[in-house]
Amino acid sequence: MVWSRHHPHADLRATLDALPPDWVVAPLGPAHVVLGPTGAHVVGLDDGVDETPTFLARVAGSVRSRLAEHVPLMPFVHALLVTDRPGSSSDATRIPPALLSLALIDGPPTLTGDELDRLRACVEAGALVDVDVSARPGRLAL
Repeated sequence: MVWSRHHPHADLRATLDALPPDWVVAPLGPAHVVLGPTGAHVVGLDDGVDETPTFLARVAGSVRSRLAEHVPLMPFVHALLVTDRPGSSSDATRIPPALLSLALIDGPPTLTGDELDRLRACVEAGALVDVDVSARPGRLAL
């Protein structure tokens, strides 16, 4: 998928909407929680604020903690920053927009169907409703 330089939020939503139907995609403030056979992820767009990777990592940690209250042996939740900007971050993995769906779908499976079903049920029951996303960087886009 080619992303528009003018509508990255719509492009992100279209990419996430195109994931296979057994995937879970839940908006969480300016980010999205994405659960599928390849794992659990918090995905956010790069808004140019240096603190955004740290924010995404904090949200990923909160999501993991919240889901671990309901699902034993909750796996790691990966923070993914969708960006074309060069650089590195120890807090979030940088993914070019064109490779996001590939990275999500083609990775090695880490969640079984039963685990994914339990996680889906937790999300649908509201387990992430009050995850704190208030301390976000200044320009992180909704």
